[in-house]
Amino acid sequence: MVTVDEIFDQVRATLQATDTEQETTRLKRALARVPGVIEQQSTFRARQMTRVQTNMSRLTKRECSWSVRILGVEVGSIKMCRERPLLFRSGTWKPLRDIQQRCFAGKAVPWRSANAREYLETAERLLRRKHPRPESVVQQALLDAFDLPSEQRPKPLRNRTPCKIANIPVQLPLPRGFFGTKHGNLDVVARSGRGPHGGTLSVFELKAPGASSGSALHQAVSYVAQLCILMEVPETRDLYWRVLGPRNGGEANGRFEAVAFVADTRRNEQLLTAAVESLQKSNQAHIKLTIMLYDMDDLQKALTVRVVEA
Repeated sequence: MVTVDEIFDQVRATLQATDTEQETTRLKRALARVPGVIEQQSTFRARQMTRVQTNMSRLTKRECSWSVRILGVEVGSIKMCRERPLLFRSGTWKPLRDIQQRCFAGKAVPWRSANAREYLETAERLLRRKHPRPESVVQQALLDAFDLPSEQRPKPLRNRTPCKIANIPVQLPLPRGFFGTKHGNLDVVARSGRGPHGGTLSVFELKAPGASSGSALHQAVSYVAQLCILMEVPETRDLYWRVLGPRNGGEANGRFEAVAFVADTRRNEQLLTAAVESLQKSNQAHIKLTIMLYDMDDLQKALTVRVVEA
């Protein structure tokens, strides 16, 4: 088992051999697109059972798109074509394939068309009957909980505010994924406190129910390490702080918290408690380590969250 400082050393060595300028360029492009994207998004409304959203990762693509989700599962995407919103099929959930072939016939359909309505209504019925519960569902449940008034949220979330740009969830691109992949993305970043240094930034690593969760805290620490190291460069620090910092400004030298957000099972609690003990053996970076266990057995039930004191 590794410590926090060993993860920081590994990440620093990796970033030294990585073209981090590419990530800075991607983030600049995303921020420049935000005003136009908000204006485009106002041209269509989400249907009752759907949530339509984009994020910073999608804004870095050559052509911006919106994810169409039902109960947290992506069932399609919207792209603008000659100022008209078109619905494209997407997602890999097998039960949707037959209805996708019938409604789309190999091409996109207008967002307000009968085919689009039939497809989305059928997708909702299928998802309510048998739900795949991928990681994106957990992410959506967490973001929905953050959207509630503070007093209605699960207690561990009340003192945290999700980082957003113009109401777009921040899913920041990073140079490296945890498993050595070329690019990584932060699942959810939240901010707490209003001190002179901007308080604490909490980096959440989410895992779906049933997924292997033993490495969740290590992944969160790895992403925190990338942020800390990237923000050592003044230009990059200012760029990231535009996204992550408080609205009233403040210096970009706040504290960091790594949060493992996993299903509430005894095994997850045992694995992550052991992970905290190992990581804390050397933590000169003073990264706060937090285990949050969630319960969402019923799709209609509000998310419940508890913190494990390790």
